[in-house]
Amino acid sequence: MRMLEIIRSKKEVIADIGTHESAEARKQGVSSYYVDPEVGDGLKEERANGEKVAHSHCFLVKPGVHAAG
Repeated sequence: MRMLEIIRSKKEVIADIGTHESAEARKQGVSSYYVDPEVGDGLKEERANGEKVAHSHCFLVKPGVHAAG
């Protein structure tokens, strides 16, 4: 229960992580990936050019690396 309390108390910081991660990915010229149930099912890709793409599934290519399709 304590873990949930910590997460709730930090929800604004946690929510900001995605924004910072996406901005850093754009600076590096790479895509960022995330899951957003409010947008729909599946993996979301935000490309360096700002284009957003929804992927209906994701599969494991090798340990620790995911490829969207």
